[in-house]
Amino acid sequence: MQLDPNEKTTHESKGGLDVSQGHRFLVVALGVVVLVAALVQVVTGGQGAMAADTIIYVDAEASGENNGTSWGDAYTELQPALEAAADGDEIWVAEGTYKPTWQFDVGDPRSATFQMKNGVAVYGGFDPSVGDITWEDRDWMNHETILSGDLNGDDGPDFENNDENSYHVFYHPDALDLDSTAMLDGFTVTGGNAEGEDPHDRGGGIHNNHSSPALSNCTFSGNSAEFAGGGLYNQNSSPVLSNCAFIGNQAYHGGGMYNQNTSSPALSNCTFSSNLAHSLGGGIYNGGSSPTLIDCIFSGNSAYSGGGMADWFSSPSLTDCAFSGNSTDDDGGGIYNFSSSPALTNCTLSDNSALDHGGGMENTYSSSPTLTNCTFEGNSAGYGGAMRNDSSSPVLTNCTFVNNSAVYGGAVRNDSSSPTLTNCTFEDNSVDMLGGAIYNHYRSAPVLTNCAFSRNSAGSSGGGMSNAASSPTLVNCSFSGNSGLWGGGMYNDSSSPVLTNCSFFGNSAYVGGGMANDVSSPALTNCILWGNTPEQIYDNEPESSPVVTYSSIEGGYQGEGNIDADPLLVDADNGDFHLSPDSPCIDAGTNDAHSLPDFDFEGDHRILDGDGNVTAIVDMGVDEVAVNWSYFRAYLPVVLKGY
Repeated sequence: MQLDPNEKTTHESKGGLDVSQGHRFLVVALGVVVLVAALVQVVTGGQGAMAADTIIYVDAEASGENNGTSWGDAYTELQPALEAAADGDEIWVAEGTYKPTWQFDVGDPRSATFQMKNGVAVYGGFDPSVGDITWEDRDWMNHETILSGDLNGDDGPDFENNDENSYHVFYHPDALDLDSTAMLDGFTVTGGNAEGEDPHDRGGGIHNNHSSPALSNCTFSGNSAEFAGGGLYNQNSSPVLSNCAFIGNQAYHGGGMYNQNTSSPALSNCTFSSNLAHSLGGGIYNGGSSPTLIDCIFSGNSAYSGGGMADWFSSPSLTDCAFSGNSTDDDGGGIYNFSSSPALTNCTLSDNSALDHGGGMENTYSSSPTLTNCTFEGNSAGYGGAMRNDSSSPVLTNCTFVNNSAVYGGAVRNDSSSPTLTNCTFEDNSVDMLGGAIYNHYRSAPVLTNCAFSRNSAGSSGGGMSNAASSPTLVNCSFSGNSGLWGGGMYNDSSSPVLTNCSFFGNSAYVGGGMANDVSSPALTNCILWGNTPEQIYDNEPESSPVVTYSSIEGGYQGEGNIDADPLLVDADNGDFHLSPDSPCIDAGTNDAHSLPDFDFEGDHRILDGDGNVTAIVDMGVDEVAVNWSYFRAYLPVVLKGY
């Protein structure tokens, strides 16, 4: 089911999560190189305050003149301090709970809200009652400073009794036009309930429209929105967030955060946990937006689709981020992409789950994510335990898939998709039916180069890979220790895969240990199939018509240039597919092979003279033997004659 996040629909009453109002976010260690220049201005604990024109003091327990000139005479509410602050001022707030009093709609108590100001920094985490009165004393973890929309102070678990709460704890309409000089640092924002008419159905914690404040060391917990952005809503806004946590917020879309209409927030060291979206994006929803995330963690979030994050026509950039234990009732346990092109680098997706498609990631409607050095481990789904691609073309480089599981496609399922995978590893993935590691279905044509499949298993067919009406291209790929009923290494059903310089060893099945073909026409060139049980290749004749040439096939196989000779692999039992110096597969392939690579599986040049006969011919299998024959040349002795 495809959902339109821009359409507000009738939905079930809110189910919530038990949120402890006293939760304190443990700040992740600093040290991230921040991409946005404005973040330099964000002041964190332990550093000196910026040179303020005036410091305005706020303390709910103060009993003095209530004018904000000192801790003793501090304002007892935050609102008067905000009204008094001018450009260049700072507001220091003592621990305690503060509620908004200014109303943007006079006569509607729920319109009570706070509003930040450009040029004004607001800092929490002080406790004058114990003598913590200077900047160096500030401790927002132990001196929790709460900004609450719970106007009656009667909120219960699971968002009970919040009908009278403020629509937004902070409300920033476009007229404010906030920039990064408006700073909020060291607060817990809680109890906002954006359950009203548009736009007051968005952004329970903070609502930003054309506003981009700087938020640091803040926790957003127990906020809700009828439509979008339980914790934070951004429209045409690009706030900067550092060391922030979103915990136990909920909305229809974007339980923790919702980014819309070219919003590009920058987040570093932020955490999203136990947030809920009834539709898309438990942690974050991006609609036509391009946020940047560095060192962010998504854990235990849930949604109908996109448990951790949902992208809708968006291109977020994620570096060193982790998605763990997120879940969905439909697609994309970790990340859901709809016509989107996210870029992930050094990211980990582990133990995420989806009842339907893409336990780790779902890519649909012409999505083209780019993943580099990413790991998928322990994810599960009905289709595509780690990743499912539907009419999409992701590009994956140096990625690892380990211990993922599904009914179809233990690690990856492709439907009418053509992903590109280079230097990827598939280990110990499993499936109940087809495709222990990869299942290619209906006109899928992935291209795999230098990929390794080991110890994957299928309850039915294709322990390593199963192809149905598909035509993948594999170059320098190895299959070892995979198992299934049909096709331990690979199973082909009405498919035409092309394999060049691939190696199959030690795979097992009831039929076709290395490969099983059913009404299929695979093309194998320069390949090695040895040590698979019970046979290397099984063909359902006469329906199947494989073309196998210049390959080493144990027991022999009809085709030009094929040999039946032990390839003398260095240690295939332990995954070492290098050719020994005396291997009969050296210089035994053909240089005319389809998709012949320039390099072998580890980057050595192809088409070398491996046997020293001064003719360079490609080797069989994933390895190209490089021999320096100058070491073996014989030289005639030099004879000196005297005259």
